[in-house]
Amino acid sequence: MHACYAGRLDTVKYLRNCGSTWQSRDTDGCTPLHWAVDGGHLPVITYMIQDGCE
Repeated sequence: MHACYAGRLDTVKYLRNCGSTWQSRDTDGCTPLHWAVDGGHLPVITYMIQDGCE
């Protein structure tokens, strides 16, 4: 989630390839997509949506 917030697309792709899921949630109920949107990182958001994240 921190990689999504920081806009680290390379790290997000690596973690996804290692089996990370888009459905994980933090203690506040936020998903990785929430974190990417909060960080304002369009390339990460675009990748996540194209990869099936809802």
